[in-house]
Amino acid sequence: MKYDYHDTILDCLRKHMKPALVDCSSRFDLYRVARMVRWSGGNPREVLRSIRVIRVFTIFQVKPAIEKVLRTRPDLIIIADIERVLEDEGVAEEEKAMAFERAMRVVARAGVPVLFAGGEQDGQNTAISNTAYPERIRRVV
Repeated sequence: MKYDYHDTILDCLRKHMKPALVDCSSRFDLYRVARMVRWSGGNPREVLRSIRVIRVFTIFQVKPAIEKVLRTRPDLIIIADIERVLEDEGVAEEEKAMAFERAMRVVARAGVPVLFAGGEQDGQNTAISNTAYPERIRRVV
């Protein structure tokens, strides 16, 4: 079963919360959320202005992206598909580990809930567990 963070974003919006998304795989479909809002009788334009989305392509961009969304004062941050940037074979493991830990320190100080989403199969979140980083998340966050 694959977890769909689109629904989480929609739930936040229904509760008048401001979600922010750090999209590490360019998988987020803003138009899908707009369609869901329209079907439920809401105003898609108004709702879409409430969502902050930052797309990242390397692990080095995750920390600045989190810092940027924090400046918008979100009620929830979703970091989606972080395993994608951790799988980058063009970056040395030591460099990935350092960049990841820097990003996790920002997460730990965020002061808002942070959800790691994506990579889920059979009801188990594999986004982090399939990498060398699950212990680092538990230690830092």
